[in-house]
Amino acid sequence: MRLQLAIDTQTLSEAEALVSRVRDLVDVVEVGTPLVIREGVGAVRRLRAVFPDLTLVADLKIVDGGHFEATLGFEAGARIVTVLAAAADETIRDAVRAGHERGGEVMVDLMGVSDLARRAAEVDRLGVRWVCLHTPVDVQRGDAERRAVEGLRRVKDVLRSAGTAVAGGITAATAPALAALRPDLVVVGSAIARAADPRAAATELRRALGEERP
Repeated sequence: MRLQLAIDTQTLSEAEALVSRVRDLVDVVEVGTPLVIREGVGAVRRLRAVFPDLTLVADLKIVDGGHFEATLGFEAGARIVTVLAAAADETIRDAVRAGHERGGEVMVDLMGVSDLARRAAEVDRLGVRWVCLHTPVDVQRGDAERRAVEGLRRVKDVLRSAGTAVAGGITAATAPALAALRPDLVVVGSAIARAADPRAAATELRRALGEERP
């Protein structure tokens, strides 16, 4: 189980400073959609230049033009690019093809999907490397934690080859229930990125996941 840091609302300079502080405590760094919208894929290129050994995710949320847009992310230095599960199967296949051509991987984001198990099984057969159960920021309220646990369980039950990721509003308090289901990637954003002490927050998250580092 690996910890992925999502950097969303920060500026590029803030993102660099944040990664410098926690790079030894996280396994993957995500250039989040808001940062991509603000800076373009140049944000991926910049972080790749400054941190050449990082595993980078470009959260492009591709919904069309799968091969072209995925290629933009891979060529900028991303190891993983995201495609929405709502995209056509052809779009997902084309993104996967771009990954094969450039040594990258595709993560499908289930955000907004009503039948999680059905769509997860479908995209699993398309050759994607990751399937992400994602609670959108606008609905992180009420019983979101319970729904995330139930959704992750349903997704894990149907996947045969893709790894599982879980994202959306995860904190040290909510992480243990998700960690009990052993997702491959746990994606944490503001709980680390907006913490007064990001290193302490990342350490606490790792402890909550049972993945504490010396």
